[in-house]
Amino acid sequence: MSSLQASAACDRPAPRVRCVRARASTSICSRSSTRVAGKGTQVVFAVDLLANGKMTEQALLVSDASELVGVDVARPLGVVFAEQRRGSQTLCVVEELLPGSNAQAAGVRVGDVLRLTTCVVAVRGKVDVMSYYSNPPKASNRRALLVADAQPFGKLMKALVSNSEAVDLPGGEARAFDSIPLVMERCPAPPGAVS
Repeated sequence: MSSLQASAACDRPAPRVRCVRARASTSICSRSSTRVAGKGTQVVFAVDLLANGKMTEQALLVSDASELVGVDVARPLGVVFAEQRRGSQTLCVVEELLPGSNAQAAGVRVGDVLRLTTCVVAVRGKVDVMSYYSNPPKASNRRALLVADAQPFGKLMKALVSNSEAVDLPGGEARAFDSIPLVMERCPAPPGAVS
């Protein structure tokens, strides 16, 4: 019995999970989901960080009332994020979409909550004490996943901007990626709200 079938046997429905394939090169997909008693559902997303077919996985916990949407958004995104407090949580929420923007075309909606993104980080090279002066360590840029949960808003904005930096690929080539994989949580509209 799959985890989605197992959740159907409970009183609560499982959250919906989907990946929007707005472009042929979509690099994000959901792999599996598992019910976590009393907490919701854990969903594993896989992201192709270097566009080489090797997937990196990250699990996210989502309430049963929400939907997780994986999108691959071309840069520039054309989205305005805002910091919002919901209870004790600080969230990064889509406040505005520019008309005709790449984010709008990819399926991002106003009110979506950023849960997962990529970022480019500088990684220090290995230090070889014996040859430090003749061959100093070289830093390299790597692409990584960043879970947005409980992250400061400023850090998330810097992470999104960092996606414009070139990434050092195996073999010595450097390349900037033209899109950013995102996982957005879409909460249901409150009763009486117009969508």
